[in-house]
Amino acid sequence: MAGCSGVAAIEPETSLRQAELFRRRFELWGRYGLSAFYARSDDEVLDLGEDRLDVFATLFVYRLTDVIDAGFEVVPTYRSPHVTITFYDDVESGVARLLAVTHRTVSNPAYRQEAQERRVYATTTL
Repeated sequence: MAGCSGVAAIEPETSLRQAELFRRRFELWGRYGLSAFYARSDDEVLDLGEDRLDVFATLFVYRLTDVIDAGFEVVPTYRSPHVTITFYDDVESGVARLLAVTHRTVSNPAYRQEAQERRVYATTTL
């Protein structure tokens, strides 16, 4: 599947929080943003699942053109293959709009429950 963005499992509450944090961190830019990773093939999606996204049991995989056609901007950020999916509308509307974009869900064979538990612990203790 050429030109897709593999997005970690989108939980609405987590996505809302992440989008709001992005807007506060980059206030002058005036957008909300969600972290994602660009992948050129299903093999790259699985590699990302193992290397960067092992805390997620399910990965949402979008075609890049579908995300852009839905009115989002996909901006290369940090280090490749990291991207940020940005939008201007109300945070709840933007997240709901992204969830409505056609996508596939992929079970992440590299998912590790203990990695998720460490992530939750680190997030709640900061």
